[in-house]
Amino acid sequence: RVFQGAIENLSNSDSKKTSSNLLLDPAKYSLSLIIPAFNEEKRLKHMLSDVFTVLRVKTKRDLNYSAEILLVDDGSKDQTVKEYKRLVSTFEKDSRITFKLIKLRTNSGKGKAVSEVTYHCLTFMRCLLCLGSFSQFGTKYSLCRC
Repeated sequence: RVFQGAIENLSNSDSKKTSSNLLLDPAKYSLSLIIPAFNEEKRLKHMLSDVFTVLRVKTKRDLNYSAEILLVDDGSKDQTVKEYKRLVSTFEKDSRITFKLIKLRTNSGKGKAVSEVTYHCLTFMRCLLCLGSFSQFGTKYSLCRC
């Protein structure tokens, strides 16, 4: 299986782009939150703010809880990637919440984007958030149960 894209860890100052296969790595997080995105710069702000708020509460309550948030850019033509990086830089740093950006070279659809990133999740618990059907109550409720 060949991964056609790049992974960028936005949470570390020494972030590196990689295309390694992480399938055999041990589980590192309690939750991997997968967010497929294609031209979603306008929808990112509210959803990411809500997600970060819920995850901060969870990490404060449970010292063993950690999460990775993976935005999968499916070849966006707008400023989705730039907006994601800007938003991530505004959040309070938390060593147990990791933000990653996965950029696919071409638009292949949501199903392909999700299947590509699933192999790079460092956990057994995965949650898919779709920006097109995002609802504040539903997201907060779902994340509180993960």
